[in-house]
Amino acid sequence: MYRKGRRLTSWFAVCALIVSAGCDYTARMELHNRTFQILTPYPVNAELEPPQREADPAHNLASGEFIVVDPAGFNPVYYQPGVNDETKANGFFVGLNLIDADPLQVQYKVFHYRVPPGQAGSDPDLQPILLQSEVVDVEDVDMLIVVRELDTSPGGWFMRVFPR
Repeated sequence: MYRKGRRLTSWFAVCALIVSAGCDYTARMELHNRTFQILTPYPVNAELEPPQREADPAHNLASGEFIVVDPAGFNPVYYQPGVNDETKANGFFVGLNLIDADPLQVQYKVFHYRVPPGQAGSDPDLQPILLQSEVVDVEDVDMLIVVRELDTSPGGWFMRVFPR
C-alpha cells in the first residue's frame, strides 16, 4: 500500500510539472517610463470596424510612472507627439507572446512614428521608422519593461526587459 501511494504521488508530481511548464504567464509585468516625456497610450479600440488604435490621453504615462501590463491584453503602444526629427524615437510597441507560447517572449520595437499609431494605413510614406527591436525570452516571474532616454541608443531611447 505504501509503495502504491508513493508511486501515485510521484505520478501526480510529474503531471503537475508538465502542466505547469505549459502554463500561460501568471506573474506581474510592469512598464516603466523613464524617458522624461509624457507618453500617450494607443490601445486597440475593438468596437471600431475594423478594430484600430486610438489615443487615450486620459491614461497618459508621465515620466517616472509605470503601469501594470495585462499579459492577456492587447500589445501596448505608446507615442509622444511633437517629435518631427525622423532620427529620434517618439514611440514604442511591446509585443506579448505570453499565452500558449514556448518559450514565453516579449518583443519590443522603438519607432519614429511619422503619424500617430493606427493612422498610417497602407501608405508606405507614412509607415513608422524602426529604430530598435529585440525579442526577449522571459520566465513566469515578475518582470519589468523599462523605456528610458539614452543618447547612445538609436533614436535616443533604450528599452530593456528583465526580472524584477
